[in-house]
Amino acid sequence: MLRHTFGTRLLRQVADVVLVAEPMGHSLLDTTRRDTLPTAIDREAAIDLLIVDR
Repeated sequence: MLRHTFGTRLLRQVADVVLVAEPMGHSLLDTTRRDTLPTAIDREAAIDLLIVDR
């Protein structure tokens, strides 16, 4: 549970699975994906971080 919480919270902060994988000690991104629990709201927030030229 702690591992999932750490990974999910870190993913919410940085929104980059590659940057989350390293401190979690994962060599495979599939492992990081399994150990994080992003929600639909998390995905929307990550998309909102994109800078769009207007």
